[in-house]
Amino acid sequence: MMKKKVNQPEQINPQEAYIWKRYSTFIRSLYHKPIKKPSGRELTLKFLSKLAIVFIGSLFTTLTFYFLIDPNGIYNSGLNGFLQALSKYIVGNSNMGWNNYYLIYYGLGLLTNFVFIFSLWLFFNSKLEIISTSIFYVFSQIAWTQVFKFFRLREYVFSRFNPDSWQGLSSQSQLSFTLPYYIVIAIVAAIIHTYGYSLIFQAQATPGGLEIFTSHFSSQKKSKISISSLMKIFGIVITLLVTIFNFLWVEDSPKMKRSILQREIQEKNLALSREEEIEDTIKKWKKNMEQANKLEQEGHLRESSEIRAKNYPVTSFFKNKINESKLEKYPDEIDYYLLNEKTKINALNSEIEKLEVDIDINQTTEDLKEKLQRKNNLTQRVEKLKKETGRNAFVRYLSYVSNNERLWATVVYIFLSSFLISQIFPRDRMILLRLYSFTEENRNKALKILEKFSPVYHVVYRKKGESQAEAVFVINCHLSKWNHYLLSPYLKETGVSYAHETT
Repeated sequence: MMKKKVNQPEQINPQEAYIWKRYSTFIRSLYHKPIKKPSGRELTLKFLSKLAIVFIGSLFTTLTFYFLIDPNGIYNSGLNGFLQALSKYIVGNSNMGWNNYYLIYYGLGLLTNFVFIFSLWLFFNSKLEIISTSIFYVFSQIAWTQVFKFFRLREYVFSRFNPDSWQGLSSQSQLSFTLPYYIVIAIVAAIIHTYGYSLIFQAQATPGGLEIFTSHFSSQKKSKISISSLMKIFGIVITLLVTIFNFLWVEDSPKMKRSILQREIQEKNLALSREEEIEDTIKKWKKNMEQANKLEQEGHLRESSEIRAKNYPVTSFFKNKINESKLEKYPDEIDYYLLNEKTKINALNSEIEKLEVDIDINQTTEDLKEKLQRKNNLTQRVEKLKKETGRNAFVRYLSYVSNNERLWATVVYIFLSSFLISQIFPRDRMILLRLYSFTEENRNKALKILEKFSPVYHVVYRKKGESQAEAVFVINCHLSKWNHYLLSPYLKETGVSYAHETT
């Protein structure tokens, strides 16, 4: 066992170790002012290196949003989550088309970034070399999105891995399956997204949105607010606003329902063309189902089965959206799904009245039984809808929130992201540093390095010979684990240090 441990370091790739060492040296250089004033060329190269790290970090955050967050309807963290909901609302209530969704999303991001940068620069004298990278970050996200879109990676990789493709589950059973699914997606997204953010924050840059304020305030010398705390606060507040926005203007909007349904049909290639309107798709599908039902009643089972098989992809998609197992027999259910709750009550009552007329004792027992079951089902749904619409708006909002599995996944995403970033940037975790310097020159260097952390020192003497004693300068101070990580290479040159985490 001991021999194995000794040989283990030899397996490290020297090239990888060199690159990581160069990266760590570059990160540390961003946090410390050099003794000699850098030239304009050096400053330019340092800023370009910072932008390169932002570009790499944006790859991970764009991966998270494009493949995990947005396709699964999970809310993004911070301001991006609100821009995500607002962009969907703008596209859903206009004739712009979903091809412009990402253009609007990133356009709003650029606009808000410009406003935040100007405000911080004007009123808080913020450092532009830190917060201006948010503009480049948005352009990097646009570039990565276009790359993913060009190679159609989401369609090929993630098209089948989605709850929309799950069949044969009741709403209660599906919730028990989809909630763990969304939680897993949130955990994976938090890990990848936080790694991308960590690269950007380590480079003293900012990814944009409300994180511009995070980068500014957390970089202040006297700031006691950590990056993780600000991420958690911004994330929870914005998520609350997004749920209120969706509850009031999105969830029960017929226009939004139709637009989102059309987007999903187009993404799954269920329509004949991407220009086809949702009304045309529904109309053709309903016509085919009515024809299949008629052929089945006339005894032409083979022809009926062929029509159903041909329309199976669209039927399967509608079934999962509407949660109606007998959708082929009752194609009008798709129209009910697209109505708001109050209009839906009137439509269901109209079908109930029609069923009451159709129910005849002269019908076959099987037809009578089926129509009675249908009438009973519709009556229960009307009563449930009336009860729901008659409830207080606040109570309905609480019900909407508590049954929203995507919201709970978002909460997991926010708290896990803030926890991970606190481990990468442990600004809240303080340590007691004790440094032993053996010369006055090294003592002075160490005091200069630790100057902003209010260090104190005392002198102790150790026996060097029979008649001689050597002075040892013991320097003590409290600082965060992150600052200790940044200073450790410089402190090693001044003496021997020991760090102990304090509670």
